[in-house]
Amino acid sequence: MAWEFFEGKRRKGRFEVSLTPSGKLSISTPAYEKWFKGCKGVVLAYDEENRRIGLKPVYESCPHMYSLTPCRRDGKGGYYVAAVAFFKHCGIPLPEQPIRKRAYQEGEMVVIDLD
Repeated sequence: MAWEFFEGKRRKGRFEVSLTPSGKLSISTPAYEKWFKGCKGVVLAYDEENRRIGLKPVYESCPHMYSLTPCRRDGKGGYYVAAVAFFKHCGIPLPEQPIRKRAYQEGEMVVIDLD
C-alpha cells in the first residue's frame, strides 16, 4: 500500500473554547490572548433558551468569579476554567469526549453555542 500524505494544515489561530468530560472549559491560546489576557477570571452565564454559555472577563475579584488556570506550567498552552458546579447547576450534560466550539464576542461576553 502506498503512503498517502496529509496536505491539510494544522488548526492554528482559532478562537475556540472546548468542553471537556471533566467539566472544564478549555480556552485556546488565541482566544485567551484576544479576550482574557490580563483579567483575574471570568463570570459564567447560561442562556438556556438559545443554549449558549457566556464567559464575562472580570478584572477585579468578585464573589462569582471563576479563575483562569494555565493548561501547562510553561505558559505555552491555553487556559481553563473548572466549571463542574456551573454545568451541574445549569443541567448541561458533560460530553463523553472533548468538544471544540468556535467562540465569538457579543457585547462584554465571549459566547459559545452548545448546538
